[in-house]
Amino acid sequence: MLLTVEQFAAVFGEEECLQIAGTGARDRRELDRQKIEEALVHASGIVTGYVRDRWPEAVNGTPMLAGFAADIARWRLRGRGGQQSAMNETVKQRYDEAIARLKDIAGGRLTLDVSGQTDASDELNVSTAIRPDRITGVLQGWRS
Repeated sequence: MLLTVEQFAAVFGEEECLQIAGTGARDRRELDRQKIEEALVHASGIVTGYVRDRWPEAVNGTPMLAGFAADIARWRLRGRGGQQSAMNETVKQRYDEAIARLKDIAGGRLTLDVSGQTDASDELNVSTAIRPDRITGVLQGWRS
């Protein structure tokens, strides 16, 4: 897994986690750790599936990839909760953004900096990949 139940709870707060994955009476709710772990395993599998071929060294847990896994797991947990925990627009947008960025990584449009050089917050740097200009090659050898 890219993040633990405790890390997931730290990202979204205990109150929201109790809403989407709590068990017990309202005044004595506890986190359903198994339910959260299942969502995290599922989300980690999705993230790993997108980045493993292109960036195998990054699947062991970068902050950015852990964030994507957290957003995917949150979306999954909210979707299972029924009407009382209906998925709100922010959760859906974050899920869609995570999947879009993972597709960009898999397609080579977004590059992970896995050179080992990280900034002070120990996060991987991300940059976009811009395709080289094709016009130079097309016009090569052309003379007027």
